[in-house]
This record gives sequence, C-alpha cells and structure tokens, in this order.
Amino acid sequence: MNLKFKNVYEDNENITQIEQLYEESFPEYERFDFNFLQKASKRKDNKFWVIYDDNNLIGLTYLTFDKNMIFILYLTVDSQYRNKGYGSEILNLLKEKYKNYHFILDIEAVKKDSKNYHQRVIRKKFYEKNDFISTNLGMSYQGEEYEYLCTSNMNINDKIITKLFGKLYNPVIQFFTKFYRFDLYQIR
Repeated sequence: MNLKFKNVYEDNENITQIEQLYEESFPEYERFDFNFLQKASKRKDNKFWVIYDDNNLIGLTYLTFDKNMIFILYLTVDSQYRNKGYGSEILNLLKEKYKNYHFILDIEAVKKDSKNYHQRVIRKKFYEKNDFISTNLGMSYQGEEYEYLCTSNMNINDKIITKLFGKLYNPVIQFFTKFYRFDLYQIR
C-alpha cells in the first residue's frame, strides 16, 4: 500500500467520483451537503481528504479538530477495496500523523432489531480492532441511535461533542453552538 491523502478541494478532476463515493457510503440523513463540506474544509479546524493508493481512489475521510481532539465525522473505503486492510491503514496513518490527539467518532448503535444489525456488529469490531473503545455514551439523531467510540479513556460529554460539530460551521454559527447541546445518554 502506498496511501496518499489529498485535500478534496484540490482534486477537481475526480470530484464527481469523490461525491459519488460520499453519497453511496452514507445515508442521506447522515450527510451534510457535499459543497458545504468542501468549503468548510478550507478552515483550519476541518480536513476533508480523499485517499489514493497510487492512482486508485480508495476512500475519504472528514476530520474536525479541537485542541487535542479529532472527531472523525466520515470515514469510508470504496466497496471494491474493503476487507483488504485499507481502513485500518488509513486509521494507522491518521493516528501516526496526529499522535498527540484523541480520536472520537460515532457509529450506529448495535441493536439486534436494526435492519443492518450484522453490518453494525462488523463496523464496531473494526473500530475496536483499531484501538477504539466504547465511551458508553449514545445519542439519538433523526430517529437513529449512535454510540461514541474514542481512542482513549477521555471524559466525553455533550459540550465536547457540540463544540466539535460547531467547528464545521463559520465562527458566527460556532458562537451559537455554545448554547446548544447534544442530548447524550448512558448506553445500557
């Protein structure tokens, strides 16, 4: 593997393919507008990368930074390259590049009655294999439940999550996110 990260807004020749990968990888209710993400990634607190192995588009990731924390908003590997070690290698490169940071992400909660239960189990095992641990915190969003995972035993709370999501927006909206809180709860 010879993975290279490239800013999405610098990759105009493959932008249609990148947007298609984004739209195929995440349900509509979980997606921000693609153009919004491109613009927001030009600010210092956000990175929207497309990942290549040589000239092959492998995947993409969107990161939001705050102090010593990184929220992985999106991470996907193109379906034709899954189960070949690319996801783990991407995470290893990110953890190496940002070794003084704690990583946080959310996944769909593993619930036996969910339509994609098997996929959720596999996803959680993948992150656990890559040194993510459960925070035992969850959140509901648009009728779906999510679980937060991180790379250390840090004390995650709604203020931290709100602040990280606020980094997606311009400074004026970031200010107003100080008054909003995600409704986090303990997972049983």
